Order: sequence, then C-alpha cells, then structure tokens
Amino acid sequence: MSVATRGCTLVTCVATLDVSRHVVELLARLLAAHRHRIGAPKGSRALGPLEQAVLVLR
Repeated sequence: MSVATRGCTLVTCVATLDVSRHVVELLARLLAAHRHRIGAPKGSRALGPLEQAVLVLR
C-alpha cells in the first residue's frame, strides 16, 4: 500500500519475522557494540539498534 504525501510516495509494509526474540536482541547488541566501537554519537541514527535489527531482518 502506498500513500502520496507532499510529492513523495510513502510505502508501508507489515511483516511477521520468523526468528526468535533472542536473535533480534543479539543482533541489536551487536549493532550497538559496533556503533560504540566506531564512536557514533548517541542519537545520531534515525533508528535505534533494536529497530535497525528488525529492519535488517525484515
């Protein structure tokens, strides 16, 4: 489904992940550790580690 807004088209998608919560949390911890290792300032990303993990797995 898409919606036209201010000249842009927004695409929405609903998905069910066939992975355990443990896998999502592990990936989120790995992403957070990587951000820390490279010195990314807190809040500098559009998504937090958990949301980014879900996006990657989707």
